[in-house]
Amino acid sequence: MFDYLKLYREELSALCGPGEWPLALAKVTYVQGHEDIGRRGPSVSFDPIGGLDVRSWNEAADKAIGGTSLIAPRGGMAVSLHRVAMNMPELLLTTAQLMAIAGTLGRAQKMKIAWRCTLDDIDAISHQPRFAQRGRLYIRFTDDSAIRLMAGMLSAKKARALVEAFHQRTGR
Repeated sequence: MFDYLKLYREELSALCGPGEWPLALAKVTYVQGHEDIGRRGPSVSFDPIGGLDVRSWNEAADKAIGGTSLIAPRGGMAVSLHRVAMNMPELLLTTAQLMAIAGTLGRAQKMKIAWRCTLDDIDAISHQPRFAQRGRLYIRFTDDSAIRLMAGMLSAKKARALVEAFHQRTGR
């Protein structure tokens, strides 16, 4: 397997600020599970074709099968990262920030920063594997929002590297 962080270090460094350098890189995607976005009231509906629809039952089934993938009681950083993660960006952890890069690695004119936040905006990053989601990452922000992203179905190598680099850099 190629180490894209080493291969494209020069191009990735160009996205960094002065005195900042890349620490970890992982292609991520958002896998939808239960989404806890704000408060919604209970809902029950019935139609002759679809049958009974009970929101709380549907949400419980989503949690059991896919887990909770987005927690954003008041919107926040997780919602903005969620929008970007739908397009499978590269998640780059640097010495000062976490950024999602859209475009093609190795072609500096094609790479762009689609989302970013400082490391101070992140409360924790952890590895939370599930069946067929070995590289599942949990990112919790200081604004009480959180998101789970997948950085590999069968291998957790990139997810672990990103978590370890974040922990070494911040102590969190």
